[in-house]
Amino acid sequence: MDKEFSVGPDVVLPLDEGRYGSPRMREIFSKANRYRLWLTVEREVARVQGELGVIPRDAAAAIDAMGRDGIDPAAISAAEAWTGHELAAFVHVLSVSAGAHGRWVHFGLTSSDVIDTGAALQLAQAIALLGQELRTLTDSCRRHTTKYADLTMTGRTHGQYAEPITLGGKFAVYLDALLRTSDRLAELSPRVLVGKVGGAVGTGAAFGHLGTELERRVLDRLGLGVARLNSQAVARDRIAEFVGWAALSGAVVENIATEIRNLQRTEIAELREPMATRQIGSSAMPHKRNPVLCENVCSLARLLRSLIHPALENVVSWHERDLANSANERFVIPQACVLLEEVVRKMTTVLAGLEVDTAAIARNLDRAATVWMSGALLRLLVSNGLARAESYRVVQECVRSGQRGERLVDELLAHDMVAAVVSRDDLAAVVETDLGAGWYAARARAVADIASSHTKGMM
Repeated sequence: MDKEFSVGPDVVLPLDEGRYGSPRMREIFSKANRYRLWLTVEREVARVQGELGVIPRDAAAAIDAMGRDGIDPAAISAAEAWTGHELAAFVHVLSVSAGAHGRWVHFGLTSSDVIDTGAALQLAQAIALLGQELRTLTDSCRRHTTKYADLTMTGRTHGQYAEPITLGGKFAVYLDALLRTSDRLAELSPRVLVGKVGGAVGTGAAFGHLGTELERRVLDRLGLGVARLNSQAVARDRIAEFVGWAALSGAVVENIATEIRNLQRTEIAELREPMATRQIGSSAMPHKRNPVLCENVCSLARLLRSLIHPALENVVSWHERDLANSANERFVIPQACVLLEEVVRKMTTVLAGLEVDTAAIARNLDRAATVWMSGALLRLLVSNGLARAESYRVVQECVRSGQRGERLVDELLAHDMVAAVVSRDDLAAVVETDLGAGWYAARARAVADIASSHTKGMM
């Protein structure tokens, strides 16, 4: 993924230099967009207040018209220098710009009405972008599930050979998790995307009997939900839920990255993430082909999970409102969105160029042939009347000897207890047959079909 980095004197964090996140996602959380959305809220409130007679109609029209040209961030920064309050500085600049009608700007509102409602609009933009990126990744995973549904490979547990699976089945497991990730986003979005137009401590006292209708109209036109009741601020369990979802989603993607990293080990070499022609793996060793994209996904997903802690702390507030959440949310919310977008986009890049070494897969499957049938042999002996403990001991001893095919059958039959309950043909059928991968492949295709319908439903 090509990036253009900023090296200006004010750049401190990697997010600022453009190393992570798309330009669109970074723009969503820019100061300019924040002020643009605050202005959107103030204009919509003024329009509805004019309709309801809360403020004069000509004042509402003037505020609306003035807002079409935007607002100067530099002027807000200058005003904040003496107000010590960003939203108050914004309101001051807006009031001055509105001229004779400036006294009606922000009428009856409190800071949280604008800040929290604007933040919900920001999140709505970010969620739309994240949903789109998740759909792209999900579709890429679905294609691998279908393409490799029948490609038998060695399954591993605890880093050891287990029984055969298929590569498509492995991707189907990840695909199913990605589908749940999208389902969770759809479920939580109505709870998270909630605004507030209730004035100080949320009572709506400044608007009298019109308060409920004012809030309903404004939030409906902004495309946001209306809470059953807010205090001074929108309750932060909503934000914590979103950050928790983002962290969990990052972990889902990291799980895929971790498996690709493992399967790219020199000793396994079944999968490889893409590598550009002139890309350098090591500054010292030209032969190196490191899984750097997947490692980057894992690194960023770990940082993403760390954001859960402050988000949960922010759920707790003194009385109807305090500011203990405000400063850290300037980091937590943008970073949660940017980091999740980055890990999703990087994993999409990995899957788009993923190299599958079928020869290595066949070689490793062949190496595992002395052990992968042990479970089937155990079941065969138990089913034919041999005690489980005796069956387990015999199979363990014979399989660990390293013999294969007919020699393994001979070793098993050398035990009188085995020869008494099964025939040579029975044992040969188990030793030579892949009993599980076909079932795995069928289940993988079923998941891929579900994903195809699910993705179409999200479009």
